[in-house]
Amino acid sequence: MRRVVVLGMLLAFAVTAAAGSAADGPTLEARAAAIEATSAEPDGMRVVLGHISRKLGIPVESLQAEHARSGLTWGPLLVAHDVARAAGLAMETVTAQFRLGKNWADIASDLHVDLARLTAEVQQSQEAIEQRSEDRARTGGSPSSSPRPAMSRGKGSGRRGGDR
Repeated sequence: MRRVVVLGMLLAFAVTAAAGSAADGPTLEARAAAIEATSAEPDGMRVVLGHISRKLGIPVESLQAEHARSGLTWGPLLVAHDVARAAGLAMETVTAQFRLGKNWADIASDLHVDLARLTAEVQQSQEAIEQRSEDRARTGGSPSSSPRPAMSRGKGSGRRGGDR
């Protein structure tokens, strides 16, 4: 009987912990990693660099030089720029903290950057990048060879001129 009670308590704890972490959503590190993963896909580098360049208003060539100079991959480079802009600091100041082993949430907190807003910005970039990588022209395959399932086109799911 005692074993059943202990198992029940452990199960309740596990369910509560899982619900709490799911509500928190992916970390900034996870979102940056997803952006980086997209850059490694065929044509992904163009998609990622194009988005970051447009979002930040920085030419692709400058981003490539900064990427080489900073040693950051594309996802963390985007997050570092977002944090630096929100804090009104040079990106090098932010990347120095990241190199010391701090996570993005702690860096944002230390610099008094609104973490919810920062996370929403990075999420928006991640989603835009992933959408663009899905929409890019496919080469050498038919639409049915897509690794992602097709979305059903229910009422109101189609695009009309000017809707996006």
